[in-house]
Amino acid sequence: MKAKGERIVKFVNGQMVDYTLYELVDKYDPILKQPAQEFDFSNPPIDPIHLSMSLAETMGKNGGIGLAAPQVGIPYRVFCMGLIHLNKQQDQRKMDVMTLFNPVIISQSDVKRKEKEGCLTFPGLFLDVERSTEIVMQFTNHFGNLMQSTFYGIDARCALHEYDHLDGTLYTSRISQTKLKIIQSKMKRRR
Repeated sequence: MKAKGERIVKFVNGQMVDYTLYELVDKYDPILKQPAQEFDFSNPPIDPIHLSMSLAETMGKNGGIGLAAPQVGIPYRVFCMGLIHLNKQQDQRKMDVMTLFNPVIISQSDVKRKEKEGCLTFPGLFLDVERSTEIVMQFTNHFGNLMQSTFYGIDARCALHEYDHLDGTLYTSRISQTKLKIIQSKMKRRR
């Protein structure tokens, strides 16, 4: 495992906690195209609570709504995501972060939608990707409890995007390579 980062200690609700603020791997790192390994709760390779907090803090520092362990050089089937809650009456947006270990897609709707999607591995590259609008996932939380959740809309899109990372699939492979080259060429000209 080649994850690099800075160890941070802070107080949360009066308790001292530590986590690692990881560095993102380069977009050409081979770990991004390899299927990740199951996270073994009977013999954890990393403390799952520490990993959960570290991924969440790293995601937040980089301004993301999702982050998979392979994106920081950790080869396990783990990702964190921010669940978006909108309060239209108060015009507020709130994000709760959850970490999913060894997620499995139980079902996904046949209703699909094509929307812009970004990725912390490819800053500034937004692609129209088609994804299901509703999915059901089973996963283990950082305490080792088996859970199941249904995700809708942007939360479903985020979960599917991060799940792809665990399979070694990048969102750049979900559009035609010709279209990708045109978009990348336009981005270079803008710079």
